Amino acid sequence: MQFATKAKAAGYSWAALELDDYDNAQRWGPFQHACRAEGIDPGVWFTEGGNIPQTPLDAHFAIAELEGEGDYNGIMDAVSANALPACPKAVCTNFNVPLTSQGAPHPEFAAPLIAADFACLTEAYLGDNPNATPDNLNQMAQNLGWATSQPVFGVYNAPLTTYGPWLGWHGWSAYLAEYLPL
Repeated sequence: MQFATKAKAAGYSWAALELDDYDNAQRWGPFQHACRAEGIDPGVWFTEGGNIPQTPLDAHFAIAELEGEGDYNGIMDAVSANALPACPKAVCTNFNVPLTSQGAPHPEFAAPLIAADFACLTEAYLGDNPNATPDNLNQMAQNLGWATSQPVFGVYNAPLTTYGPWLGWHGWSAYLAEYLPL
């Protein structure tokens, strides 16, 4: 798979396949084999957070999108049913309701996610919101109770160069790799 070879050459150490969209479930096998052959950790991303129980057993990690109450409730249903994957997991969030309302953080909604060992990835999509800087989003994550967060740069409508001041940030990633010059 060309993607894995190019991603490795560009310095990436992990890649996620958006498993619950675009009929991608059938692509998991070839994707994860190609990534592993290049020394890249393969994982999955769910655009519907409640789909996280569908994580393949051989996934290195799982990411559940958390953009609103539907995602939150689905993730919490998986937590309550003890249906979370054994691999490391994260939410990728824009801090929408219920984590915040009118800009105010609600740590009581983040607490069960933190207790379930979800790391916090933040949607630092500057092309959508110039205030969604890694610094601002990390502060919100900390206000909610996470020790730290990692930014996900939205390169679908802002080139990676837009994120120049933060490219030295610990553990950043890019959402949608197909928009990068790999």
